[in-house]
Amino acid sequence: MQADLFYKALHKHIADKQLQPLRYRIEQLYELFQKVYAEAASKEQLYFSSLFTRIAFVGHKFELNNLTLYNAHHFRTARKKITPNTTEPELQALWNDGVWAIAESVSDIYKTPISDELKQVLPKKNARKPTKTITKKRIKSMRVVALADDADKQQITARKVDAPDEELVIQYGISDKNELFDGTIQSIRKVFGFPVLINLLDISIDEKGIYSPVGIVVEPDFLVDVTAVAEVFQQQAIYPILNIVRRTTANRNSLKVVEGNVVNFFLDEIIANPNITFDEIKRHIFKISPLDLLQLDDSQAKTFLAGCKGHFARLKNVILNEFAQQGIERQYCYLEPSFYSEKYGLQGRLDILHHPPHTRKNAAIVELKSGKVFNPNRYQINQNHYIQTLLYDLLIEAAFGDEIDPANYILYSQEKERNLRFAPVTKIQQYEAIEARNQLVAIERSIANIRATELDKQHFFDIINTKRYPKISGFHRSDLQTFEKNFAAATLILRKYFTAFAGFVAREHLLAKIGIEDSDQLNGNASLWRNTLKEKEDAYAILFRLKIIDNQSNKQDAIIIFERTTFTNPLANFRQSDVVVLYPYDENNPTPLQHQLFKCTIVAIDTRRITVRLRAKQTNQTLFVQHEFWNIEPDFVDSSFNDMYRNLFLLLSANELIQQRLLTQVSPTQVESNIIETDVTNYMTEKQRIIFNKMMAAEDYFLLWGPPGTGKTSVMLRAAVAHWLYATNDNILLLAYTNRAVDEICEAIESLGGDIRQQYFRIGSRFATDERFRDQLFDQKIAAVHTRKALSEIIQQHRIVVATVASINGKKELLHLKKFHRIIIDEASQILEPMLVGLLAQFQHFILIGDHRQLPAVVAQPVAASEVKDEHLSPLGLTNMRNSLFERMYKQAVKKNWHWAYDHLSEQGRMHEAIMRFPAGEFYDDALTILPDASPYAVAQSEALPEHENELHCKRLLYIPTQVDFHSPTGKTNSFEAAVIAQIVQQIFQKFETDNVPITKSTIGIITPYRAQIAQIKNTLTQQGIDTDLLTVDTVERYQGGARDIIILSVCVNNPTQFSSLITASDDGKDRKLNVALTRARQQVIMVGNEQLLSQNITYRKFIATCEKLSLTPLLP
Repeated sequence: MQADLFYKALHKHIADKQLQPLRYRIEQLYELFQKVYAEAASKEQLYFSSLFTRIAFVGHKFELNNLTLYNAHHFRTARKKITPNTTEPELQALWNDGVWAIAESVSDIYKTPISDELKQVLPKKNARKPTKTITKKRIKSMRVVALADDADKQQITARKVDAPDEELVIQYGISDKNELFDGTIQSIRKVFGFPVLINLLDISIDEKGIYSPVGIVVEPDFLVDVTAVAEVFQQQAIYPILNIVRRTTANRNSLKVVEGNVVNFFLDEIIANPNITFDEIKRHIFKISPLDLLQLDDSQAKTFLAGCKGHFARLKNVILNEFAQQGIERQYCYLEPSFYSEKYGLQGRLDILHHPPHTRKNAAIVELKSGKVFNPNRYQINQNHYIQTLLYDLLIEAAFGDEIDPANYILYSQEKERNLRFAPVTKIQQYEAIEARNQLVAIERSIANIRATELDKQHFFDIINTKRYPKISGFHRSDLQTFEKNFAAATLILRKYFTAFAGFVAREHLLAKIGIEDSDQLNGNASLWRNTLKEKEDAYAILFRLKIIDNQSNKQDAIIIFERTTFTNPLANFRQSDVVVLYPYDENNPTPLQHQLFKCTIVAIDTRRITVRLRAKQTNQTLFVQHEFWNIEPDFVDSSFNDMYRNLFLLLSANELIQQRLLTQVSPTQVESNIIETDVTNYMTEKQRIIFNKMMAAEDYFLLWGPPGTGKTSVMLRAAVAHWLYATNDNILLLAYTNRAVDEICEAIESLGGDIRQQYFRIGSRFATDERFRDQLFDQKIAAVHTRKALSEIIQQHRIVVATVASINGKKELLHLKKFHRIIIDEASQILEPMLVGLLAQFQHFILIGDHRQLPAVVAQPVAASEVKDEHLSPLGLTNMRNSLFERMYKQAVKKNWHWAYDHLSEQGRMHEAIMRFPAGEFYDDALTILPDASPYAVAQSEALPEHENELHCKRLLYIPTQVDFHSPTGKTNSFEAAVIAQIVQQIFQKFETDNVPITKSTIGIITPYRAQIAQIKNTLTQQGIDTDLLTVDTVERYQGGARDIIILSVCVNNPTQFSSLITASDDGKDRKLNVALTRARQQVIMVGNEQLLSQNITYRKFIATCEKLSLTPLLP
């Protein structure tokens, strides 16, 4: 019985006589506490974005006693408030509370008395009882978790988030108050289910204590973009369906988008310099979106330029004259400020926020529109534009409260008169917009609810058709017809494929936004406002209290340089090219959402300074003057998910034969290999040469499996490029998943020499590109180009384009301007199917290179949620959607014996033979060898290390046992391992110095599973005076694709439950993480960890058995 198991686990914890610190014991207790509630809700197949919602749901389902719930929530919240200053008596009291919270929860859930054995060891119970919250008759807003619905009474039962022991009743369906949200209630019943988080707005409470809100926001942590909500308002109707149709179908009328971007650029430049002329600014127009403008003919280009001139003149007149009439001053205008609101479930980036300091007066929101007014409302504003201003008004109210009361305007730069139009706030239409926002979230959730085990049911995409929405007109109807036509024409198998993967993408999107409750406290993008500062610090997810030392935010590049302060965690986990949000540190108002957020990119970071580039330059410097300190946190970008939806639709609309090939329903064309003799093949082994000839002969596609160090990029990709470049006229597209891999591709093809730099350019950001290759960036190559003819010549002259998959998705116009005959995708085993299928559907020939025994793409949803069980999809080899397209196609090709379309590189030149032996047998079925004897590197791969008195320097594989760190507050650090590693590194440094061998960044790599342990190791190394700039300490995920001479593994297992995060198993049960970790090493592997715990896992036990055991324990402090 489950209750007995929990009672025994709790008894074992209490009776454990080891002298473990209370902080550690509280964390152990908290894990058990989480498991109690996770098990109670396990049969529901629900996502819980927080432990609060899980407890509330279980409390309602099992009718838990209010005091039990109160004590459970007390333990949950009190644990989060532990600080380094928390005293031992306080910790002891909290541990007591946790023990009782678990015991009473188990008793209440399973209706089973606490066992006699457990009663004998239970500590004294702390006296505590809930205090009743005094409610007001009217409340502006309140967050609750809705638990159940009484449709007859039109009432929802809920609990307050800030007083979870109190149950309340919410009245809906009130004709003169909240019936506008009847659709939301229906969605809660049919789509979201219970429990679900909701925000209540403008609430009145009657004499019976029943809550009657005017507005309801469902799943408020799922922030919806203001423009997405506004766009569903078309003429006199609201069509939420348009949002998903627009996201799946191809982009339309890109010239209108370019026009909008140009006009926004004009706005920013005139605000910064009102004296600028059109002749001065027009030379910049071409650089804003050159590829789109290149698609115009001469007549269209002249018309476009003339239109831009008109926009410029009207904008300048408004800024110089009409702004002043409305009290809007340039110097107090913030450009493109971003705001998030968890109150309304909205996010948005305004064009202009006018916010004079120290006054409520003359604040204004100005939204720029480059299009014409069509079928306007009574304010002579397009309805969707009007709704946009109403939602921006809510964002400002949520951020600043009563501090400012902005006037809202739409600036129509196309109109000949009345360019600046006032948009008064109407509360009822704001609520209509919130209801539309709820419907968009309901659509997202309904797609996320699709499971690939239930594809025979009718799903959301089956009802997208023109008959259902006869009044949708214009280009929206065209989009709807495009989707309907392609979905209806698709085979049953393809429709199921599309539907299943759309559900998969929607779940990933959902979890990226709001997270999922588990022991790692993953809150997705919502962690910005949901996680406490301590939680962010513990996760190394905040750069806290940075100080500005150089502010160039008003210059063209909009750069700000910060220095770290004593408050900044030196080990916060941020990297160059990370997309982040910047906001002022305010001791009196620390909540990020109460401030304007500056979206930016980290362009440089070191131990002293952080440099960011803002998305828009800022003429208004008020905030930067007012605030001395600033915080930086990770940001979230929706575009990758939109790209996946579009990729799925591109497959849906592709040529039928290409569809069948990608789904592996038909075989690729069978051809015989040709023998290619060129300079590049002279450097290959015989096996590589055979595979290369086979790969070059492939007519449709080729799948190349390349384990680490087998030359898949440096040899095979390089040779393929050389052959096509010098023996054909083919244009070549080279892609990879990460920028680091793209750097390696650049390095490989540049080794061809000659005029190769005149043959290729790279798409991407200079901040994410290795300095060696920045001159090859497309933007750099066209920096001096000012005509469409010259641009066209550059594009056509360069036969090779290199990019990440994400970068090419951002430059889709290039695929229309240049025909690519060949495409190679490296790191293909790290790329999810929806990221690739639509892209590959546009090419007649492709090569995928990867290794599906290494780490796959990171997927947030549980394995069971992405599982596929369908009679039509299973024959495609589709077992789990978290696997890559490469893996599925490779396994299908092997299964169907399409031997001409795939092969396996087996000779590796990275690892010494002694290191290779274990991964070869454990992960590669012994199909991995060192280079053949004829290779000049073969001798080095088999020679022994020189004898040395210190075993550390003469053994290839070493295991150093350490003890469990019971002082670790989370179990995710181990000071003993860190101390051993510091000794190892110190001794290696000394040996290299003695031998007069330089230490470089490729000498030593340290791999550990947790960011907290990364911090622990770096801190210990620094204390020992070791220069950490010469080392890379990181997770295995960040190491994939890299290599070091010596790899040190800090396994950091303090209890058996950590194996679930330590191991990433393939479909056949092989540990992909350990495979990656071991195969990073060229000369030596040293593993550090607790032998008793590691030996509980068969793979680790086998690996330890192959190692020489070395004890450094006596050297520990």
